[in-house]
Amino acid sequence: MKKAVLITGSARKNSNTRALADSFEKAAKENGISVERIDTYMLNLGPCHACNQCFKNGRPCAYNDDFNKYAYQVMEADAIVISCPVYWYTMPACVKAFIDKFYALYVGGHDFKGKKWAVMSCCEASEPETFDGLLFALDKSFELMGAESAGKILLTDVNEAGDIHNTDGLSQAEKLAAHLAEVL
Repeated sequence: MKKAVLITGSARKNSNTRALADSFEKAAKENGISVERIDTYMLNLGPCHACNQCFKNGRPCAYNDDFNKYAYQVMEADAIVISCPVYWYTMPACVKAFIDKFYALYVGGHDFKGKKWAVMSCCEASEPETFDGLLFALDKSFELMGAESAGKILLTDVNEAGDIHNTDGLSQAEKLAAHLAEVL
């Protein structure tokens, strides 16, 4: 069975990106993909210290925070899917902290070659360039790690809880899951 990690980053209970994540997760499972969901807003994550002690003390990150609980799921996954809102023209701090810890995997020789990645995001703004910061960070990070993009769902004019239902976003999330099932 193919495996995906679904990294979420919205603390709102009924958030639009949580609805995207739920829709993706359900469709992925229906398409034969095992999903490990990582809700980063609930984790205790410190910053990467660039200490280069990665994997030298028996764990991926020398600083023992919650990243170490999920690092192996990320390494074993066939796909990494990020579902987060845009905060200040990039990703929420909890998602950034988790992705910064990919440095431990990189230093430890655990790149993402052969993996697929995707992003699902919403923003309240009407301008598509609102996603530029988020996309630059993710595109470059996954490129460095050797992963190939499998899709991007970017929805503007989505802010209040439930606004996602005024878009085709949930359908797009289901289609992304089906696409991943085909390409993994």
